[in-house]
Amino acid sequence: MKLRHTWRPVTTALILIAASTIFVPQAAAAAPSPNIKYEFNGTTADSAGGSSLTVLGACPVPFIDPSPAAGGQCNSTTSYGSDAAGDYWRWTSASPRGGGFTITTNSPLTNTYTMALKFVFDSEPVRTYSKIIDYAGKISDNGFYFDNWVINFYDGGDHLGTTAYSAGTVIDLVITRDQTTQLFTVYAKSSGGSLEQVFQYTDTSNTAVPVSSGSGSLIGFFFDDDDTDDEGNDGGRVYSVDMWSGVALTSTEVAAYVSSTAGQSDEGPPPWLQSYGRIAGSVCKPGWHASWAEWATSITGGWVCNRTIFWNGSSWVQNPNVGWGIANPSDTSSWDGS
Repeated sequence: MKLRHTWRPVTTALILIAASTIFVPQAAAAAPSPNIKYEFNGTTADSAGGSSLTVLGACPVPFIDPSPAAGGQCNSTTSYGSDAAGDYWRWTSASPRGGGFTITTNSPLTNTYTMALKFVFDSEPVRTYSKIIDYAGKISDNGFYFDNWVINFYDGGDHLGTTAYSAGTVIDLVITRDQTTQLFTVYAKSSGGSLEQVFQYTDTSNTAVPVSSGSGSLIGFFFDDDDTDDEGNDGGRVYSVDMWSGVALTSTEVAAYVSSTAGQSDEGPPPWLQSYGRIAGSVCKPGWHASWAEWATSITGGWVCNRTIFWNGSSWVQNPNVGWGIANPSDTSSWDGS
């Protein structure tokens, strides 16, 4: 049983603030492909074929809170959808132990692994703790939590990040465990693709090693264990789950993975630079920016008009003044396709 903490003021943040070096994904070695991959684009199938997902059963109506030994983890509703952060699977739960799903791997995840998880809780938990990942088949209070909206791994003691999230913030985490060093490391990814180390601790008791199930491992997501009865969440959305069995990605490989996924569901398709030729010194059409281009042909170059079309998360917009620099456009107008 965990000791309850005094409520702390919550500081809204898009990512957890790291106490260590920020790793920026530039010139990073390519990360290996995960052998378990869930994209939740209308299905709960593992596109990599390395596991199976089981959605928790439906909550009874009306819901009657069971005794601590009787379980009670369940989903009131489930659905698929899409928003600015990508495709998702959504759940709600009337149970104080929460809802969600389990993943059973075809072969052991092992005591060395990497896990990437992108999700959001819809509301603030009424309890101090709210469980994110269960490693022990619901029989232990240990596991991965929010604690007053701060990321926390609990193994009889707390291992905490430093800054709290607010309800509705999309959480994008990468977790590694290396049996050689027994280091359990948590990274947070920003929407722009940068990476920070949230915290790291030495898991000498193997608390972060998933329990065996058949020929593989069992991992639970978003519901509380049977050791306590009130540390679930009312619901949320999950966008992706990736796992690497037997592989603890290095910080460089994690950065490469983050870089490869940035701009897909988070930021949309790559920008589109458009150009047309013009007479030297002539004025461009409205919405276009005058420039000069060096052609990759036998022709040496010429005067052009440019504009950039890019996705802002909900619609296509154009910005004639930024050229190739798309990072933070400020003067945009909607694009009508012309």
